Amino acid sequence: HLATIDAVPWRGRDVGAPRYPGGSRPFTAGATDDFFLVAGGKDIAAAAQQLHFLHQEIEDDFTISAHLEDRAEATAPRSHLGLMLREGLEGSSDERYFAVAFGKPGALTQLKTLWKDGATGSIRHANAEALRGWLRLQRRGDELTSWTSVDGEEWTPLLTEPVIIPGLPARLLAGVCAAKFDRTAASLSAFPPIVARASHLAVETTGTGPTFRRGDVTADGELNISDPVALLGFLFLGTAAPACDDAADADDNGKLEMTDAIYTLG
Repeated sequence: HLATIDAVPWRGRDVGAPRYPGGSRPFTAGATDDFFLVAGGKDIAAAAQQLHFLHQEIEDDFTISAHLEDRAEATAPRSHLGLMLREGLEGSSDERYFAVAFGKPGALTQLKTLWKDGATGSIRHANAEALRGWLRLQRRGDELTSWTSVDGEEWTPLLTEPVIIPGLPARLLAGVCAAKFDRTAASLSAFPPIVARASHLAVETTGTGPTFRRGDVTADGELNISDPVALLGFLFLGTAAPACDDAADADDNGKLEMTDAIYTLG
């Protein structure tokens, strides 16, 4: 198993209760846009989902993009790898989500857009050579769109019209999803999980509401040593309060405390 190491603002968590626990960590020390993922589970689009989800919380409109690749393609059958936004981490049947993903339910690898709003929907766009490629997912209010690219520069829309999921909350979780069906494995010690890399992982926020980067106490758009120093100064020396409490709450537990500074330092 791969032990998860978070890198602010990204967090790796299993959704549902995969039989084979997943994990994620920076591909190289200190990276915040390049990650290694391992996952078992069930499916990213089942009624009760089980998957690993490397994510951050984002408010209002945004675009997320990444280059994804399965680095152990012999494990590919019954695997999924893609980008996802969702309401929570429970994996329950009433949680809504939207995803664009490579999937291999059988012999063929497919590129799909999937979503759930009461009922589950999916559109298969094309067969793919492997679980590998550039993907982009965008939220504009309740309208959701997906793209693909061969180089990360020129993007091709996968939908002729956006998928609409009415009443989405302002804040959603967005990131990389990975799953490999683990229910038929006789022994987890011999189970081959999906082993993936998510590189060039980027989020652009374009909403009109307030946005923040978790851990960025100084609100300068960067994560560095000045952020925990500023938070500790506020907590213990009476210096200026953070401009955004959500940004300063690095471990997202609803409180500003010393553990936030420790979390940011990694």
